[in-house]
Amino acid sequence: MFRSNLVAMRLLPVVAVLFVGCSSGKDNPEVTLEKANIQFTRGNYDDAIPIYTKAAEKLPDRPELYFSRGLCYERLQLDQKAFEDYARCLEIDPQHIDARNNSGVVLANMDRYTEAAEQFTILIEQMPDNVLALRNRGLCYHDLKKFDKALADYDRGIEIAPDDAETWFQRGNVLLEQLKLAEAEADFTKAIELHPEHSKAWMNRGVTRYQLGHMEVAMEDLLHARELDENIVIPGINWVQTAPAAAEVVVAKPLLSPEAMSDRWDGCVNFVLQHLAEQGYSDIKITDDLPEHKCGLLTAAKDGKSYEVVLAFSFTADADSVEIPGLATVPQPDSLPRVLVVVADSKTDDSETTGFQVVTFTEDWKPAADKTVPVLSRLKLTPEK
Repeated sequence: MFRSNLVAMRLLPVVAVLFVGCSSGKDNPEVTLEKANIQFTRGNYDDAIPIYTKAAEKLPDRPELYFSRGLCYERLQLDQKAFEDYARCLEIDPQHIDARNNSGVVLANMDRYTEAAEQFTILIEQMPDNVLALRNRGLCYHDLKKFDKALADYDRGIEIAPDDAETWFQRGNVLLEQLKLAEAEADFTKAIELHPEHSKAWMNRGVTRYQLGHMEVAMEDLLHARELDENIVIPGINWVQTAPAAAEVVVAKPLLSPEAMSDRWDGCVNFVLQHLAEQGYSDIKITDDLPEHKCGLLTAAKDGKSYEVVLAFSFTADADSVEIPGLATVPQPDSLPRVLVVVADSKTDDSETTGFQVVTFTEDWKPAADKTVPVLSRLKLTPEK
């Protein structure tokens, strides 16, 4: 299971802007505050901030003023400034629920998950049945890898609001990261039942079913997720497409066991960069890196011509295929000519030496491919004879 496949919904701020009644007098701070609120509702956050600041000079103890200005900063992704305003609001009114929630949100945005969890804990103490606070603290615990605490928050949230799809979805994410696949699948299924248009639940259920080896239904889920949200990107998933090689590819032996190869990808990439340079290629750049699947895409130039380099790393002695980025098998009208490079590691488990071998180097590579567009394709290798 790859963390990049998971989708954790962004912590949800509560928007509540104070509107005051009509007043007169251009120097009246209430009029100034009303002008700031109008700019806020129009989405003119840059314009609203200095007006809130001017109003604060005359209304320094108005908590909603700082809360509203904090919202402006948050919308502008100025999280530290937003946090300072929410903190000022809470100094004046420690019971301000929305400021407490949003202070946790912006702290989490800044990767300050422990502090964020503390804010949500205070909120939960004030409102024990606040499902949003439980979900948000659960997300913080998830990012802190405190899975038991995250699950406890989601369990409590489901107990309070069993029809809340987001809580089921987020609990499923934790279970998926723990590789509790059957339980994760059940949670994503429940989220989909409650919210059939929940594209990310469809995606994560597809990821889970892929991990379970249920390839056909995994494909259906992932495709449906894309139908619901065309912006969904699903890296690191082999969509079980077989793309036969256009040229013979042999496998070098012996190879390092998968368990001992977690640190070999960087060495492979550096080796390939050097090998390409020796073959006369320049301006070599990595454009798509999938180290968990030991494959990637690069671009390079040679003799005034640009190329796309498809890199795959073979790591088992009896491999008959390697994974490659799926788009590399799909012909595009404007695509660059392709170079296929398959590399194997000649280091064995008990060897003190390190070495890589290029077991295939095919310029102007033209693979056969299916009409579907997978994220990864499995390239058939011809075993060494």
